[in-house]
Amino acid sequence: MSRNWLKHAAAFVLLGCAMAAQAQTSSDQSLNELLAPLGQRAPEAHRAPQTRPPATVEDLADRVKADGHVDVIVLLALDAPFRAEGHLSRADVQLQRNHIGAARTRLLGALPPASYSVNRDYESIPAIAMRVDEAGLAALRGSRLVAGLEEDALKFASLAQSTPLIGAPNAWSSGYDGSGWAVAILDTGIEASHPFFRNAANISRVVAEACFSNGAGGLQRVSLCPNGTTSQTGSGAASANTAQCLASGNQLCDHGTHVAGIAAGRNQTVAGETINGVAPNANIIAIQVFTRFNRAQDCSPAAAPCIASWSSDQLAALNYINTTLRPSHSIASVNMSLGGGSYGAYCDTTTIKTAIDNLRSNGIATVIATGNDGYTSTISSPACVSTAVAVSSTSKVDVVSGFSNVATIMDLFAPGSGGAGPAPWNAGIGSSVPESGYALMSGTSMATPQVAGAWAVLKQAAPTASVTSVLNALVTTGTPVTDTRSGASGTITKPRINVDAAAAVLTGAPTRTVTSSVGTPSGTITPTGAQTVAVNGKAGFNLYPAAGQEIDSVTGTCGGTLVGNRFTTNPVTANCTVIANFRPFSGNPLVCGTLNHSVIQNGDGSAFTLLTGVAQGYSASRLDDINLYVNSGNMWVWWYGGLGGVAAGGQISVLPAGTTVGPASTFSNANQAMNNWLPGRTGYIGMAFDNASTGQRNYGWLRMTTAGTSGYPATWHDYCYDQSGAPITTGSVPVVTYPITVSVNPAPGGSASCTPNPVTSGGNSACSASANTGYTFSSWSGDCTGATCSLTNVTSAKAVTANFTLNSYTVTATSGGNGTITPASQNVSHGGTASFTVTPATGYHVVSVSGDTCTVTGSGTSYSAANIQADCAVTATFAIDEFTVTASSGGNGTITPASQNVSHGGTASFTVTPATGYHVVSVSGDTCTVTGSGSSYSAANIQANCAVTATFAIDEFTVTATSGGNGTITPASQTVAFDGTASFTVTPATGYHVVSVAGDTCT
Repeated sequence: MSRNWLKHAAAFVLLGCAMAAQAQTSSDQSLNELLAPLGQRAPEAHRAPQTRPPATVEDLADRVKADGHVDVIVLLALDAPFRAEGHLSRADVQLQRNHIGAARTRLLGALPPASYSVNRDYESIPAIAMRVDEAGLAALRGSRLVAGLEEDALKFASLAQSTPLIGAPNAWSSGYDGSGWAVAILDTGIEASHPFFRNAANISRVVAEACFSNGAGGLQRVSLCPNGTTSQTGSGAASANTAQCLASGNQLCDHGTHVAGIAAGRNQTVAGETINGVAPNANIIAIQVFTRFNRAQDCSPAAAPCIASWSSDQLAALNYINTTLRPSHSIASVNMSLGGGSYGAYCDTTTIKTAIDNLRSNGIATVIATGNDGYTSTISSPACVSTAVAVSSTSKVDVVSGFSNVATIMDLFAPGSGGAGPAPWNAGIGSSVPESGYALMSGTSMATPQVAGAWAVLKQAAPTASVTSVLNALVTTGTPVTDTRSGASGTITKPRINVDAAAAVLTGAPTRTVTSSVGTPSGTITPTGAQTVAVNGKAGFNLYPAAGQEIDSVTGTCGGTLVGNRFTTNPVTANCTVIANFRPFSGNPLVCGTLNHSVIQNGDGSAFTLLTGVAQGYSASRLDDINLYVNSGNMWVWWYGGLGGVAAGGQISVLPAGTTVGPASTFSNANQAMNNWLPGRTGYIGMAFDNASTGQRNYGWLRMTTAGTSGYPATWHDYCYDQSGAPITTGSVPVVTYPITVSVNPAPGGSASCTPNPVTSGGNSACSASANTGYTFSSWSGDCTGATCSLTNVTSAKAVTANFTLNSYTVTATSGGNGTITPASQNVSHGGTASFTVTPATGYHVVSVSGDTCTVTGSGTSYSAANIQADCAVTATFAIDEFTVTASSGGNGTITPASQNVSHGGTASFTVTPATGYHVVSVSGDTCTVTGSGSSYSAANIQANCAVTATFAIDEFTVTATSGGNGTITPASQTVAFDGTASFTVTPATGYHVVSVAGDTCT
């Protein structure tokens, strides 16, 4: 088969690899197939090897007896407790490695010769991988040199795209794209020359390669290292294009190339979309850890050949990263999209924990897929190691993927399946595959590299951040997602990563809060409450109406887009809100159709897409698909959605007519056989799914008939489901009723109702309205118009509105003069308030403002009448201002009257009388002007209270003294107050004496 054909038929080839390898991939489909289908195939989950519990030591003993040998990993007993190397000095690291080497030597020397062969030994891990016979196993079990013994178990390998959902482009815009850091991909190898792995200068970003593939020991197990040995390092060592990676033209090793592209692919255009990995400028370290198995018993129930990974090869790869690559490369994370087993608690006794701890202590996260078994309380190994970062899958609309394992011990969710966006991207996660191709795959394998790539972005943002710090940032800023699948407890909620918000937290950049709630019930919005969002980041929400309800609108301050039941905000620049609103379901709730589709009798089966009503051969999965296919000669059912088909006793039930399918039914989306599948019969599959278009959980049925001796040919006939969320009865089309949505406008205006409501199809309903106090009914609108409303021959949902008018009253305002009140007239709605401005004339004041049917209150110039119930006449009364004029003196006289009241602008008059020997000095007022003379004074144009004061002063006289000669009298002149005394000195001239001293007016 030509390589060119392989590239064109990537979908068919890739699925063969995914199913055989048990990559943590649920299903895939190439973009070429999506655009021009070449055929159909079953999803990987149909034919994946079954998970089994980890082997006990007794199990190993049984196997060595049966097979003659068994592959084990021995945990070495050291002289001192093992410590992760990142916590040791360089000298102590070397000392501990010496102890590991010495312990290995002691153990090998103690085993019986020829009882073992060494598969792997490790420089920095206290372990050795061996193949032992019965004597060798017995010696290991009894040796004090052995600290632990475990099976060398096989692990099966468990982007318009998902990168915008996790905020990667917003982180890139801040300069964080993984530059300077590397992501190590432990997987099925890589096509290093793929254009998705080149930088802007067209240089490959694959900076290191290695291969650890233990195909030794025969049993048709073949190394996938290009040189055919069990180990290879250097350029080309992890090539996914070796001859052993091909099986009849099928590419067995495409998984690693796809995973690497999700983590660190860069800037390619596929199907009209530009796609990038999460860290588009990060370097890539590719390590092949898978081996080819050609025996059917190694691959069952998948077809041989297949590929799987030895635990010992994974340890070798982790040891190589720690000892050889870490000193020369800045490694952010290790991606392991592989696993096996089922663990509900941490599996920290496994040897691989020592390798994971070595890396974590040196700042390197080991990011591991949790597995694709659909478990709701357990995850696979090695994701169950407590120091690993365990990743489960959601769809691109934050719903837990049906195939994903989930448990309380996991750490993070990331997108690993489709469910949103335009075709073809809604069918999975698109990324690179060999031959420079691209394909869609789904699985926890696709979720895990989203986190590994995010680690490179975040280490670029915060280079010194520890694994714990980065994990805490992703946890605290992630979007909470709750596992609500059938069989889930509904109590496990874990964060779906938001890279941009985590980068903001690690760098101290500002963030914003988006708070969601429900406005108009009934329904829910998830997540609810406050979320941390990076500036210019977006937040996504799912809206779920209650039964009988539908989504009405999304309001709030964030703004955004509602598609189906998924709301995505606009870029967030400030704290904002998202409010989900619901309303009663409108329209015909029943969706019914006729298929008459023959079910294909092969391993691919037939698929039925509920929302489109299309039945066909298998195609890419959707959340609302149901698929029937054949496995080992039996009829099997696979359901891609959350709930699935009605099940009993571990099988999908074939239901008789008249069975109610609803919330009380038991559903399963597991890979299960049909119960009571017999030839020549008619039966129904009862089903439930979360309607991706409405967010409503729907219940329905699909009728089948069988023929022949084995049940074939089988035919799908008619189907029905109720999109309002109500239960449904198989084999019958329920009576169709239509709801009448009755609204009142405005809400306080009154009440309205229609009877009956809902109304049977073709029936009639009469509607009435009643006004509340203060309102008057005006008219009907909607599906009724005018003064009355009667709905006849109803064949669809109706909506009517009773319109009411709020009563209005006239409030007039007048005054008796000496001031104004405005407005003179105003119209006020019932219960409303009339406001007035009251302005007295100059010199006047408000005496009262009152209404005849309303009560007026207020002060100053502002008055109002509240709760108007009728027309009202308001009157304002004014009175002139009066002022008190007081009069006083400082003594030595009087001013009367002592007090008088004077109207604004009036005159106050006074009589001023000085005491004997005194005279008036002044008469003045503090706020008024006083004029007058003699004893009569007045203050005109009084504008305010005024205090008038009269001031008096004592009279003064001049006394002069003269003589007729022959002597002197002094002083010649002096001033003497009224009633005072003037004194003189009289001096006669020599020879003279005083005859007399006399005054003309004084004695």
